[in-house]
Amino acid sequence: MSPLIHEDLVIIGLAGNEAMVKGMGESWEPDPVYQMHSWLTAIDTAPGTVQWRYQSSRPMVAAVTAPAADLVFTGELNGDCIVIDGRDGSVLYRSNTGGAISGGTATYQVGGKQYVAVTSGAATRFWTVPPAAATVVVFSLPKIEN
Repeated sequence: MSPLIHEDLVIIGLAGNEAMVKGMGESWEPDPVYQMHSWLTAIDTAPGTVQWRYQSSRPMVAAVTAPAADLVFTGELNGDCIVIDGRDGSVLYRSNTGGAISGGTATYQVGGKQYVAVTSGAATRFWTVPPAAATVVVFSLPKIEN
């Protein structure tokens, strides 16, 4: 997961898998599935301090997008699209898309209204998620009048 830079915060995701790669060509063993988790962390760039952390019960491999108004969109392997308050890390909204979210998130605007599109569906067996049809789910944000 690439870092997301939003105003004065850097938001990064870290897999909770504690497996160590011993060296080039050597083997490693992953943690059992029930122990795998992730963190989404916001770091204030000025002092370098952690602003907030969100813990997912599974590894997070989906894109992270911050379209506007201190909102952070991402997804989880259980199929939940989540909207996080970029100021404090609290979950504002959660919606299950019917398939694992492991791909991109796009944001766009039409007629002054903001939309966020999320891809879901199991594209690989690597993450041990149930099979699901490839889907694009589009959410709209309330239009804010100036």
